[in-house]
Amino acid sequence: MQGCKPLRRQFPAGACRLMLIAGIAFGPSAPGFAQTLPDVIRKTLSTNPDVLIEVQRRLAADEARARAKAGWFPVIDLRTGIGKEERLNPATEAAYGGKTRGDRRDLSLNLNQMLFDGMATSSEVQRSDFKVQSSADRVAATSEQIALRAIESYLEILRQQEILALTQENLLYHERTLDQIQQRVTGGFSRPADLDQIRARLALAKANLTTAEANREVAQINYKLVVGELPGRLERPKPPDLKWLPANVDEAVRIALDANRLLHSARADVNAAGAQLSVTRAALAPRIELEVGTTRTQYKTSVDDPKDETNYAMLRLRYNLFAGGADRARISEARHLENESREVLSRAERQLEQTVQLSWNAYRSARDRIPNLRQHSESSRLTRDAYAKQFILGQRSLLDMLDSENEFFTAQANYLNGQFVELFARYRLLADTGYLLVAFDIDPRKESIAGDEPSSEVSAQPTAFARETGRKFGGDAPQPAPAAPPATPAAEMKLQPAAAPGNDVNPAPPPTPKIKAEAPESGIPTAIDKWLDAWSRKDVSRYLLAYATDFQPPQGKLRKDWEQERRSRIEKPASIKVAYADLQTTLNGETATVRFRQTYVSNSINSTDTKELDMVRRDGRWLILSERVIR
Repeated sequence: MQGCKPLRRQFPAGACRLMLIAGIAFGPSAPGFAQTLPDVIRKTLSTNPDVLIEVQRRLAADEARARAKAGWFPVIDLRTGIGKEERLNPATEAAYGGKTRGDRRDLSLNLNQMLFDGMATSSEVQRSDFKVQSSADRVAATSEQIALRAIESYLEILRQQEILALTQENLLYHERTLDQIQQRVTGGFSRPADLDQIRARLALAKANLTTAEANREVAQINYKLVVGELPGRLERPKPPDLKWLPANVDEAVRIALDANRLLHSARADVNAAGAQLSVTRAALAPRIELEVGTTRTQYKTSVDDPKDETNYAMLRLRYNLFAGGADRARISEARHLENESREVLSRAERQLEQTVQLSWNAYRSARDRIPNLRQHSESSRLTRDAYAKQFILGQRSLLDMLDSENEFFTAQANYLNGQFVELFARYRLLADTGYLLVAFDIDPRKESIAGDEPSSEVSAQPTAFARETGRKFGGDAPQPAPAAPPATPAAEMKLQPAAAPGNDVNPAPPPTPKIKAEAPESGIPTAIDKWLDAWSRKDVSRYLLAYATDFQPPQGKLRKDWEQERRSRIEKPASIKVAYADLQTTLNGETATVRFRQTYVSNSINSTDTKELDMVRRDGRWLILSERVIR
């Protein structure tokens, strides 16, 4: 630190800050390459215990499903034995005059096949399927939350590094001022009391430096807790593209209620509880089994060696007539547990809505504060520079100059903190809506997909709520905030105006999107491409976002029942591929009728049909109002 004092006389103030930041970022423990935020997230998802706990629960659910399916298969038992036997019956009395003793050997093979059990096995398999879905959703939800914690820890390291650099620069400023005041006192230009003032401020600057260093250590400890290792050289991430963020709070809530995987898990738990109720009701039905078996017995004595062979095939019915009311009590218990799961789901929906609203409010307030914080920082810098010149001319007191420096330091820190708060608020909103990993183009863990053959493929396309490039933002639509000075190599670093005294370079304003007029029907192919892409990727949440809120399900079904049916049909096949050709569009203002040839290929179906869609354009997006197959 002392070694940077002479550099003040040779280089601008900002250059010294560059060296300080570079020294913090590229310390002796830093590796040769920067750890990017996506790389840190991928490592965290593969090693964090919270994620791995949910992974093991998912694998256990898979085994429970396999155990449930075993109820459909026959049970084959082999029994054999050897020992001694004593016989006493009319035959032995007539032949031998009493008891006989000898060696006994037997061998039996039995097969039991369940034919009817009141749908107990089918209901248990269904329950285990829902449990697999619930555990898969929990893997995904936990991955999103742990990824968000990793992002928070990553950004906190960068923030504390830059705060430390500001604090070190503030200390250097006070040390330089102390040298100047000592010279002025010696020359008779300042009073000895000025030395006491600057020494007091210098002591405070040193205390601030100690606090900043301690805060950086705390940030490193928290980073290791989440990521599993101490940070190396980190680089400032680019803000997530605005196309991944919802346009307003209502859209954010709607997307979260549809796409948040923790909510999906709660819904699967409700279905699992309903299946468990069916399992308990099966106890009131008879059980029918087919039994086939064979038995071989050999009884060897000193006088003979008789053998016995028995073969049988039986159809058996078992029907409990009375169990003290236990079966009825189990049914009532399962019904109450199902009601409990529904209330848990209701609570989860309320909590998610509250969380999303809080996240949106945090993002909006952080975004709106940035221009004022930037202005405060820039104005404080100009004031500090002017007061320093006026102090030399005797127009300002030392106290005025030191106060202006303190205000400038506080303004810099507030602006820096505001930038990091706004950046994290974006990531927090993405996590709440379930698109955090997608925005980073990070494949989810295969355990988060509940198909028979889990795939690690994930869509990296913008969701249906993403705005097209160049679209005009309106209302509450988020606007980009200027980036904070990155902790990157000095050769690549660009400081904000508030970074250092004497820096009069203003940052370039964010580019204004160019709005290009386009024909209304030009967005229809794009909408269909995204819809079929989500279908092919089995991304049910993104698939359902292609439909308007007033979509008319076929055959008069309720929207909720139709969505559940579509989710089941899309998630069941191991793979799906949907494509289209011969697109024909009939436009009528803000509505359109679209017809095309659709090809659907899965592991069990291969079909080609003519499909017709009624679509409507709302807020610049084409949505499906109804769909039908033309025979």
